[in-house]
Amino acid sequence: MSFLNLVKTTADFELRHGVSVRRIAVSGVLTLFPPSMLFLILVNGGPIALDINLVICVFVFLVGLLALLLWATPNVYSELESRGWIFVSSRSGGRISVLFGKYIAAIVNAWLICLFSVTLCLLIGDSIGSFQQPIARLWFGYLGLITLAVLAYGSIFSFIGVMFQKRAMVIAAVYAMGSDLFLANVPALISKFTVRYYLHGLGLKWLDIRFGRTRRGDIPEVFSFPAEFPQILSILVLIGFTIAMLAAAAYVIRYREYVTNDEA
Repeated sequence: MSFLNLVKTTADFELRHGVSVRRIAVSGVLTLFPPSMLFLILVNGGPIALDINLVICVFVFLVGLLALLLWATPNVYSELESRGWIFVSSRSGGRISVLFGKYIAAIVNAWLICLFSVTLCLLIGDSIGSFQQPIARLWFGYLGLITLAVLAYGSIFSFIGVMFQKRAMVIAAVYAMGSDLFLANVPALISKFTVRYYLHGLGLKWLDIRFGRTRRGDIPEVFSFPAEFPQILSILVLIGFTIAMLAAAAYVIRYREYVTNDEA
């Protein structure tokens, strides 16, 4: 079986395995959380229309990260726990095919959750508030941001999974909080080494997010650092970052020796 077929087989298995009551319930909760929060904020006198996109971005961003934490980081650990690692390691290209197959399955799940969630948010926001741009244009803007985000963060969490398989979710969560909640807000060169810096720049242009007043007064200007990168350069940086992280993960998983439960 060729390498691409191995990747496809792994991804198909992971996606079929995901059609379970537990995972469907988790996916449903994640999908409905942003529109539910947006609805509560709007009906209780929350942000005006110009700020609705900011609210949507924050909640969908958090949900997407959580989905990737759940399904991208345990790429090696799940195989070690299920005692399938010995079989995987014995096949030519088996390790790398598992990495890419699980990566594809994780980003597809996260992508669908975020996309359905954004669609519901836009419908709610349009029915209660009013957008300055057509909903169709906003939807395609979110589509681009979600696609780039899940590709980039999925590659980071996959790399963390092959490096720290037993504590991957904790380390990935610490990374997300440290990088995207702290470093990305630092008005210095270091912020340009974070994924959210480039996503923020694209979001300002594609969604026309505005910071300012709500019905209750001023709101803090979160994510307010300047994003001056051209759109095409931001996209290329995110794609290049994704490729680099996946290449690093493939190198690690190819040559690293993992201890199975039987050997521990």
